[in-house]
Amino acid sequence: MATIEERMSSVEATLPHLATKADVANLKADIKDLEIRLTRLMYAMGVGILISIGLSVARLFSA
Repeated sequence: MATIEERMSSVEATLPHLATKADVANLKADIKDLEIRLTRLMYAMGVGILISIGLSVARLFSA
């Protein structure tokens, strides 16, 4: 069985790799910002696709 000192050294070795509340808050803010940017990109792509389809149909029927 491991002694208390061995167990504590294992815990102390792990502590620097754990996230703090500030780290989690920053990550949440970054994810929210990324979500907003991706949503805008998807809307822009949708508008671009609709415009290209409309122009293609207009060119098809005008000929």
